[in-house]
Amino acid sequence: MLYGKMQVVEQEFKKQLCDLLQKKVAVERAVCEQVMGCFLATEEHVTVDELHGLLRARNIAVDRTVVKAALDLFSDVGFAQDFRLQGEAAHRYEHFHPQTHHDHFICIACRKISEFSDAGLEAAQSAAMARQGFKPLFHKLEVYGVCPRCLGQEKKRLPLTHVPEGSTARVAAIESGVRLKKRLTDLGFIAGEPLTVIKNVAFGPVVVEVRGARFAIGHGEAQKIFIHSEYTAEKR
Repeated sequence: MLYGKMQVVEQEFKKQLCDLLQKKVAVERAVCEQVMGCFLATEEHVTVDELHGLLRARNIAVDRTVVKAALDLFSDVGFAQDFRLQGEAAHRYEHFHPQTHHDHFICIACRKISEFSDAGLEAAQSAAMARQGFKPLFHKLEVYGVCPRCLGQEKKRLPLTHVPEGSTARVAAIESGVRLKKRLTDLGFIAGEPLTVIKNVAFGPVVVEVRGARFAIGHGEAQKIFIHSEYTAEKR
């Protein structure tokens, strides 16, 4: 009996969400329900464009502005929570689970986001705040690194962002769109070409020297330049 009552409450909540969305943008109720259903069906941490792409893959015709309005509304009312990763301009959205707090592992190579929870870690944080007399409102933990799959690939090659300062390496490949690939190739980033990493700071531009010229490559673009893993590191 309780399960049936919970279903009624859930359906009423979804109905109210659609009512609110229809006040913000001109959208049919059926479309609102489809956007909500698609968001609930994914366990990924999606951007507006990614959810829009999932809807198009289901042959659901909906304007991007409607998708953004819906996700912003879901976040405003506590149906979802949004956050932004280091190095990304777009916000990401995930289901809000108030009963179960979790944190995130973010792979800087493939951008995969994995959730994790650790009771011991939460207890340690609570104890630290208690010792400081600090009353928390909310908190989040994001751990940036390299996932197991990308670590396996790094046995043969790795993104330019992973090469330490002072190292000399050879270009393996550029995995990007045609325009960026041409621009980088014109600068000298050609398979087999040696380069030296002058400066490499987390999430900042990577300064490299190629063919006697120095270039500052944006962090996102540098992640698309792959280097042979056998590089020569600077001796300290």
